[in-house]
Amino acid sequence: MISNCRAIVLNQIKFKETSLIVHLYTREYGRISVLVNSVFSTSKRKKNKASFFQPLSLLDIIIDYKPSREIQPVREFSSSFALSSIHFNIKKSFIAMFVAEMIYKAVREEESNTHLFDFIESSIRYLDISEESFSNFHLVFLVKLSKYLGFFPMFESYRPNYLFNIKKGVFNSYASSDFFILDKELSKNLYEIGLVNYSEMGIVALSGKRRVKLLEIIIEYYFYHIDTLGTINSLEILKEVFDN
Repeated sequence: MISNCRAIVLNQIKFKETSLIVHLYTREYGRISVLVNSVFSTSKRKKNKASFFQPLSLLDIIIDYKPSREIQPVREFSSSFALSSIHFNIKKSFIAMFVAEMIYKAVREEESNTHLFDFIESSIRYLDISEESFSNFHLVFLVKLSKYLGFFPMFESYRPNYLFNIKKGVFNSYASSDFFILDKELSKNLYEIGLVNYSEMGIVALSGKRRVKLLEIIIEYYFYHIDTLGTINSLEILKEVFDN
């Protein structure tokens, strides 16, 4: 079946000399893998098209879709929204690499979820147009993404000096197990991140070290609720970028 799709690039693997296998999150089919031929040209006169498949690129694609097929062949592709800064700003590019890896490893469903797709797409667009105060973007994104994955923290349970329970996703006045963040200030920071929208993310003041620590806690929360998450390869690079 020939199908038009809106797609978000998660990662790519070079296949043979001129092709790519690309993992996408699509509005129509959820997560899929596709084969894109003739991406790398052997002729000096033709431009390589690999730049279309950088992390979080937004595409329109035409595929020959068969549910039983593991890798779908791509007939045509084009940019659906030309990103103007994500792949040219070093900090944004590392955020994009991290976010794309988190989506790839946390979102496993191979079926349409239009609300989730629209959330991810609008988040990417917002990151792209943000000129400053985007250092908390990946924190806000992960907290918001958890709502679509079914383990959004119960922020209404927070009170001053309460501690966050990673197992239950609630804030309590005391720590009764190893599943608690034993830091009142970090629990407060998590609560603050959970309340803001992207347009307000700059008002949560975090030092580089505290931002990294909060990211580690959110990742730990993901690990507890998604036991197949695996190693996040881009995490250490992102921590280095923001640990200042």
